[in-house]
Amino acid sequence: AALPTGETVAEDRAGLRLQRTVVAGRTVVLPEGGLILDAAVDTVRRQLYLSNHDRDRIEVFKLDTEQFTEAVPVGSEPWGLWLNRAGDTLLVANSGGTNVSNVALGATDGSEVPREDPLRRFLTPDVVLFDVETRIDDAGQVRYLVTFIPDAQPPGFSDRPQFLAVDSTGRILYSTKVTELGDFGTIRKAFVPAGGVDPEVVILTDHATLTSNPDFSAIGNVDDVFAGTFSDGVGNITIVDHTPGDLSSTVTFGPDTLDTAANAAIGGGSDIVFIPGARWSVPALGFSDTTFVTASGDGGWVVFGEGSVEPVGRIIMYEAGADRVSDVIEVTDLMTNAGETVRGLGLNYDGTLGVARGFQAYFFTTDLRLQGVGDLPDGGAGAVLHPLHANAVSLSNPTGVYDPNTHLAFLGTGEHTIDIIDTFHFFRSGRIFIRDVVSGPLRATLPFPEDNAGLTCATTPVFDQVGNFIGDAIEIFEAGNFQMPHPAQGGPTEDACVVVKLFGVTDSGGVVTINVRKSDVLRNHPSRQP
Repeated sequence: AALPTGETVAEDRAGLRLQRTVVAGRTVVLPEGGLILDAAVDTVRRQLYLSNHDRDRIEVFKLDTEQFTEAVPVGSEPWGLWLNRAGDTLLVANSGGTNVSNVALGATDGSEVPREDPLRRFLTPDVVLFDVETRIDDAGQVRYLVTFIPDAQPPGFSDRPQFLAVDSTGRILYSTKVTELGDFGTIRKAFVPAGGVDPEVVILTDHATLTSNPDFSAIGNVDDVFAGTFSDGVGNITIVDHTPGDLSSTVTFGPDTLDTAANAAIGGGSDIVFIPGARWSVPALGFSDTTFVTASGDGGWVVFGEGSVEPVGRIIMYEAGADRVSDVIEVTDLMTNAGETVRGLGLNYDGTLGVARGFQAYFFTTDLRLQGVGDLPDGGAGAVLHPLHANAVSLSNPTGVYDPNTHLAFLGTGEHTIDIIDTFHFFRSGRIFIRDVVSGPLRATLPFPEDNAGLTCATTPVFDQVGNFIGDAIEIFEAGNFQMPHPAQGGPTEDACVVVKLFGVTDSGGVVTINVRKSDVLRNHPSRQP
């Protein structure tokens, strides 16, 4: 039949209904492919850095133009990324070797192409642990037998860096990868001691359960230990180390009895670890799967998450101010399913709340006490907290305050969504539909000024747990009351206001950029339900 306007239609037939799904964000595909394993956001230069493991380079994504620019060649098989405290250098863990690249980021306006500084590539030294056995021979004389760990016999451990973070003092905390030969991973710190000129690298051992044995002593953080014999036939031990921060300064303690030599090293300024009556357990010390690392926004806390089931994985908190491992918990004590593994970690600005990503999202405080669980659809990856999330209530921070404007987590799911979790009530307050599935890192920043140009978007100041101002957040709720979100229109904050910007690696081999709006955060809020 012909319509008056001239179109021809089928008479007495139903039209074809076309259903479309409108999604948020824009996905840009990697220019030459590869495998992305980590991401770091540079808000000053408005650039996103991605470690391309397969192509031995860092991809540089311009956030303002949403385009890839010239890539940065680095070391072999780059993995973890982190900005230094000054924000002028990108640290790159080169897992195909035993080194860390330092990429100079150039002018703060982003006009310069980042380049690795070849003179600053950090070549990590070998780290060895020692078991010393005390024996009595047939003549009743003391003898010592020294075992090196790792030695030629398995199990050993790897020193190839994987993920890394920088704490508030500038220390680099990093994990090392499990090798195809079965070597365990480790967690380590690299730092330059006060007054020193050379960096030190030590294995963190506080989390490890040692094997009790009265005939052994465990020694770490020295350069060498070897056994000898005095002229009267009595055994002796010599410990060789260097002045912390000066690799050219060799210091020798002994030959003497084991206890005397070790105590001389302790008294002589060595950072030796000496544990009588025990020997190292490599499986307890090491990690059998990918170990994630992240730091709080202020660098005061670092968390390690082991993605292992057998033996059971661990989550380990490191306190920068005390320079120590503060707490350790087995994954099965935090997560509800014994078969879950850690697949991602996040810490808020001041470390008062963290999130471990498994089948669900598990929220914890610095004492590794579980605070709540966020349900998630199967699949997907990525977990990140609002960049101004701070001052969460905990046993160690009882005066913390719940702020619904910033106490939010963003989690990628297998249903092509980003779920937004309120981290006090632990329910889904919002949801964003995207084209692809987030399969890798998810990062968050505050909106850029132009994102909310022409909109009415009131802000509220945010303070950390010690009262330091850390930034202005878009105000979503009236007077910080979760029950009273601002109206969609006509209030101090419009629904179109961008609250947070997200950047994620997707299963299409690209990067998705998402402006999270107030309406997204409130999509599932009780006040918005019919």
